[in-house]
Amino acid sequence: MRSFSTEVIVPRAPADTRALALDKLSEPLRKSGYELTEGTGGALTFDRESAFRWPLRLLFPQSSQITMTFEAQPGNKTRMVVAGTAPRRIARDFEQLAG
Repeated sequence: MRSFSTEVIVPRAPADTRALALDKLSEPLRKSGYELTEGTGGALTFDRESAFRWPLRLLFPQSSQITMTFEAQPGNKTRMVVAGTAPRRIARDFEQLAG
């Protein structure tokens, strides 16, 4: 598990960016064990419970969370910030969004 944070400026309005993120990122995250737990207007939060079963879950807590926020920017753009704690592969994939 590793903490990460990345920022991307998207040339679309926040509502369009949020819809695009839901459309393109929800399914791959679901396949990795994440569940959409909060979907307010300005943010999306995905949670994943520990992959370990009881009692190992007590010894190796592996829960993780990824939050995406969408902030309006001048010129009909959106500042999308993705932050959280995730397995290295997933964290790396999000960090690559920033180019």
